[in-house]
Amino acid sequence: MKFKPQKMVNWYDLPQLVTIGTQTIISSIFGNYADKREAQANVVSTELYYDYSSMRDCWVDYVADTGDGFDSCYTVASLLAKPALEVDGHQLKRADVLIMGGDQVYPTPQKEAYDNRLKGPYEAAFPGQAGEGPCPVLFAIPGNHDWYDGLTSFMKLFCQKRKIGNWQTQQQRSYFAIRLPHNVWIWGIDVQLNSDIDYPQLRYFNEVGGHMKKGDKVLLCTAEPAWIYYSHKRHDQSYARLRYFEKNLIEKRGFSLVATFAGDLHHYAHYCQQDKDQEGKHKFTAGGGGAFMHPTHNLKKEVILEQQGGENAEVLSLQATFPSRQQSRALAWRNILFVVLNWRYCLGMAAIYLVLAWLVQSVADIGDTGTLTLMQRLRHTTTLGEAVTAIGRTLQFAPAVVLGCAAIVGGFVAFTDVTSGKTNWLYVLGGIHGLVHVANFFALLWLFAYINQQLLHLYVNTFLQAAVFTVEMLLGGSLVAGLVMGFYFIITNLLFRIHDNEAFSSLHYPHFKNFLRLHITEGQLHIYPVGIRKVTTQWACTTVKDVKGEDQLQFSGKEAAVELMEAAPVTIFI
Repeated sequence: MKFKPQKMVNWYDLPQLVTIGTQTIISSIFGNYADKREAQANVVSTELYYDYSSMRDCWVDYVADTGDGFDSCYTVASLLAKPALEVDGHQLKRADVLIMGGDQVYPTPQKEAYDNRLKGPYEAAFPGQAGEGPCPVLFAIPGNHDWYDGLTSFMKLFCQKRKIGNWQTQQQRSYFAIRLPHNVWIWGIDVQLNSDIDYPQLRYFNEVGGHMKKGDKVLLCTAEPAWIYYSHKRHDQSYARLRYFEKNLIEKRGFSLVATFAGDLHHYAHYCQQDKDQEGKHKFTAGGGGAFMHPTHNLKKEVILEQQGGENAEVLSLQATFPSRQQSRALAWRNILFVVLNWRYCLGMAAIYLVLAWLVQSVADIGDTGTLTLMQRLRHTTTLGEAVTAIGRTLQFAPAVVLGCAAIVGGFVAFTDVTSGKTNWLYVLGGIHGLVHVANFFALLWLFAYINQQLLHLYVNTFLQAAVFTVEMLLGGSLVAGLVMGFYFIITNLLFRIHDNEAFSSLHYPHFKNFLRLHITEGQLHIYPVGIRKVTTQWACTTVKDVKGEDQLQFSGKEAAVELMEAAPVTIFI
């Protein structure tokens, strides 16, 4: 298929923020009333689970958070499609099974977004081929972005046994169970926008468990790293729901949960917990399929998972991250360039400053020298005290401006990431942030009053003065708003360990991508964490005919270098 390669999503584009916010609210309100997982219970399927246990050994790829910018998405897809990869001396065969672990598309799941940001790049990386034997199979679980349209597009793409390039989809529900060789199973669960796992899904996995034997090994795929959110987010209940599932559907039935995989955080983090038999229970976050990079420097080195019902607490120890904590902290400083990277947002803030300026200029306060506007009074001020007095006198007659300034402060207070900080006093940081914006607005008024009237000798309330002031406020306001936001993110993220998502989505940084390649042999599971430090950004594009005779885009470029993100593959004895 022909498609339009996309740039990384600009999360601070104001119209897009409104669209995403609206869809999030709608999904949250109506998700429980129109839960497609309930409807999936009525799907007539010929297969309860998908059986690949006859293979002598099996290769499985896990990738998550895929469909964002073309460079990062296609770089990962092209590596997944290669017949073999050599990574730090290890020869890794192309996977027989590809698991997509959530958030297959950004920012919203319309068909056009899936086509341009996921399906198109994956079909170009691994076009359909005729007469080459069985295709690798593809399974996917939905993340929160896949759920924003109620799962409509996800179901059409992944649950109707269609092909994506040369990968063949198989599932008919948004969750699945796969039987692999040597008594290993993969379970993919759908946690639908942080809600409980629905009863039909519980019933499905309970029925799958009836076809398993005591001691079988389970690899669990979920859309969010609940163990990390438990330690970082106040009042987060996602781990309690996950733990209920693990305990009642896996452990009580005598199965062994050896590893859990999740995306949602766009980095690599490997935690491990040693149980009483000294067997490691591994939890991997590997959301490096294409979306912007999330930081690793605020991850806790130990996560203590307190259990309910008298169970002993689990202690997870951080084994490795990609990027490293030092590299992650260094990248946070790129927010100095916030105004360049997010100029549309900064221009929007400058437009708000301009509207407030027009409002404040529309009123005048009456003093000994007659009726004067604020700009005229600021012209004659030479000290900060005089400027504050002039501003205060004018604001007495400008309630709309006062309300506008209060709205700015209130908006940035609400924006504060108190959930990650787990304390309300962090709202103070948001208040200071908003007040700095308001102070800068009045400082710009003072500066431009001096420049325009004292230096340029422009008369107030003339068209030329208004035009010059508009340009000054849009340019100067954009610069100031961007610098304030950038330094706010640097300070709060590095010192107070909050705003991980906001501070790094602002960078739309395409590099530090990853996926996991699993090799299941008799007695052992080898997990190769494959890291991509720099994605390819220069491509040559040509149009060719696919096996159906249709136009297909083909891309060529320097292959990205790959490396193991840990000192050695993770080996689990099964």
